[in-house]
Amino acid sequence: MSSQTKNEVKARLRPFGIVFEKSLSDLIKGIRANKDPEAQAKFLQNAIQECRKEVRSSDMELKTMAVLKLAYLEMYGFDMSWANFHVLEVMSSSKFQQKRVGYLAAFQGFRNDNDVLMLTTNLLKKDLNSSKSVEVGVALSGISSIVTTPLASDITDDVIKMLNHSKPYIRKKAILTMYKVFLKYPEAIRTHLPRIFDKLDDEDKSVVTATVTVICELSKKTPKILVNLAPQLYELLSTSNNNWMLIRLLKLFSSLTTVEPRLKNKLLDPVLELMTKTKASSLIYECINCLVTGDMISEDDHHIANICLEELVEFFKERDQNLKYVGLLAFFKIGEINSDFISSYSEHILNFLVDDDLTIREKALDIVDGIVDDENLFEIVKLLMIQLVPQEEQNEEDNKHEDEHGDLSALLNPTTTAPVLSDQYKTNIVKKILEFSSKDNYANIPSFEWYIAVLTDLIDLSVTNNLLTGGVIGEQIRDIAIRVPSVRKLVVSTSVKIITNESILTKLPQVLQQVIWVAGEYSNFIKNGDD
Repeated sequence: MSSQTKNEVKARLRPFGIVFEKSLSDLIKGIRANKDPEAQAKFLQNAIQECRKEVRSSDMELKTMAVLKLAYLEMYGFDMSWANFHVLEVMSSSKFQQKRVGYLAAFQGFRNDNDVLMLTTNLLKKDLNSSKSVEVGVALSGISSIVTTPLASDITDDVIKMLNHSKPYIRKKAILTMYKVFLKYPEAIRTHLPRIFDKLDDEDKSVVTATVTVICELSKKTPKILVNLAPQLYELLSTSNNNWMLIRLLKLFSSLTTVEPRLKNKLLDPVLELMTKTKASSLIYECINCLVTGDMISEDDHHIANICLEELVEFFKERDQNLKYVGLLAFFKIGEINSDFISSYSEHILNFLVDDDLTIREKALDIVDGIVDDENLFEIVKLLMIQLVPQEEQNEEDNKHEDEHGDLSALLNPTTTAPVLSDQYKTNIVKKILEFSSKDNYANIPSFEWYIAVLTDLIDLSVTNNLLTGGVIGEQIRDIAIRVPSVRKLVVSTSVKIITNESILTKLPQVLQQVIWVAGEYSNFIKNGDD
């Protein structure tokens, strides 16, 4: 039997489900069966060679299956650009199942290939004008994935026509596709953006939602051109019951208020009302984020800030760690406006400083300086320094440093296994202690003798943890020696002890430059060489 006759027989049997070539399922099973790297590599190479033969077949069923397998193999790192013209053939099939496979392969294989995209343009135009909505839909999906600047300029008018399609599914897809077109071909914004705006009044809610999504994304790049839409968007904010839509609108107004300050007064009351009425945590967070990023909370707006913070405190009562984290993010943003806003919420932040989740600890560390004052400095420094002590020594360290300022053991849960702390986090602890202690010319330091002892402990803990923090600690010691004459003698004697400590010499040499300078500059406090 000749080769041609064999192919004809196979082609006649294929519609009845009798196939002789490997399907995608067979390919996946073969890959899983060949677990050995060498055997798998050989199997994949053989599969590629089979696909090369099958894709040249005049049988569209066989060609489609080969293209589908190539699309799968592309995810293993195999280049399939050599098959782009065969993919184009499958895309042009009159059978939708085959056409869909061709578009799938195009999503993965058409990577700025101008030659093949030039041939694709006419096919896309044809599919966009098809009477079958499924073909229009897959064409729109294809455009959004493979669009380039030349393709966008050729296809824009055809996509815009789809905004008037009878089916909401197509109108929605056309709106989302136009966003991708705008990114590649910004010139289309000036002429076609008003057509997108018109869809805010569409009778279908999903189309309106898609429109708001596109406008929201565009506002991040060019908010000025969207200011005129404020009345329509405000109406949607006031009437919509769709939380997802409301979240998008809040994000949009966050961008618009940066270019149109007059919107702030108009939006403040509706956003606050929405925040206090809803029970959806995601919507509450976006309301707070809108108020903060939209610059609607000024430094003296304690009332509005407290409303937001009380809502965030409810986040902290939940077991969901993600909710706690986003709550802390909003806490941090409000604290950046005025640290006095969060000063009365110190208990929550202190609890987060010993949370089991390290990401929450790190974020709490970012905002801790907003709650530090001369009354709680002792306990916050102690709480942070305990974390630098090796786990096996912590119980002993707690007893050693117990004093009249109170026991923080209630904050530290001894039944919970402490998380493994990274060197970066430990370094941040040291830097944060130095930062808030020296803030406003050491305004919160009640006793410099105590603070010098803290700096000495930080040096020892840096040596223990192999931290590269000697330089910043040394600068603080030198600064105190210069600024605080009353403890200069103590600083000099402390510097001498540091210089003569061999472990510091080998493990934390960065501190030596500063303390040697102190000992030399104020050598009159050193009685003799034996000191």
